[in-house]
Amino acid sequence: MESGVVVDFGSGLVRPMSGLLPESELVCAGGLDVYALVDGLETLFGRAEIGSMVVCIGDVGSCGVGELDERGWADIIEHLRGVYGTVLSFMQELAFGRRKGRLVVVLERHRVGVGNRVMREGVLGMVRSLAKEFGRQGTICNVVVCEPGSMQGVEATRFLLSVGASFVNGDRWEV
Repeated sequence: MESGVVVDFGSGLVRPMSGLLPESELVCAGGLDVYALVDGLETLFGRAEIGSMVVCIGDVGSCGVGELDERGWADIIEHLRGVYGTVLSFMQELAFGRRKGRLVVVLERHRVGVGNRVMREGVLGMVRSLAKEFGRQGTICNVVVCEPGSMQGVEATRFLLSVGASFVNGDRWEV
C-alpha cells in the first residue's frame, strides 16, 4: 500500500497510516482550518507522497431543525466546507501528479440531528461526484458509515484501501 494519512475532523489530528491503524500523532490540523491542514500534510509528507486518505467525521450536531440558530447552521456548513477543501486538495494533488489513489470517508452513524444529516448527505454527494470525475484516472472514492469505534468500520475501510477493492467506487458501505 502507498503511504497515506488519516484525517480526524473530530480531534483535528492528522496521522500517518500504517495499513490503516495510525502510528502516532504528528501534527494538529488546526481544527477546521483547511489551509493549515494542507500545509501540515505537505510539510510532513511532501506534495507527491500521499497515495491514500481516510477522513473521519464524528458528530457535528444532534439538535433538531427548530433548535438550530444561524450560528449553528454556519458551523455545520463550515465543517462541510473544511471536509470538502481537504478532500479536494488531496484529489487535485493526485490528478496533478497523474497518480491513482484511494479516498475513504468514514462517517459515524448518528440517528438524530440536522447537522449530522446535512453532513452525511453532503459527503455522500461529494464522494459520488469525485468518484465519477477522478475514477477515470483510477482514483477510487468511497464512504463507510459505522458505529463509533466499530471494528467492522475499520475492516471495511481497510478493505476499501486495498487492491482487492479496485472495483468499488462511489459507494456507501453501511456496517
